[in-house]
Amino acid sequence: MVAQEQDLADALRSTVRPSDEFTAHLVAAQVFSAQRILTYHNAQAIRSGQSADEIYQTAVAHAETAFGLLESGLPRRS
Repeated sequence: MVAQEQDLADALRSTVRPSDEFTAHLVAAQVFSAQRILTYHNAQAIRSGQSADEIYQTAVAHAETAFGLLESGLPRRS
């Protein structure tokens, strides 16, 4: 686990429930994975010639989706 991820896991353990080490590490890894994927997609769009202004709304929507899923989980299919 990278140092920043470990720092986040430690902070989570001291501030939220559940406070067990496994869950804190799992959530920290999910947060950093979401950031990595968001960065990848933004960089890919910039490399393809789009400006930051052009991708801004899509980037915000992607971030809202990513962190919304972390907050509430995947919806179940009916």
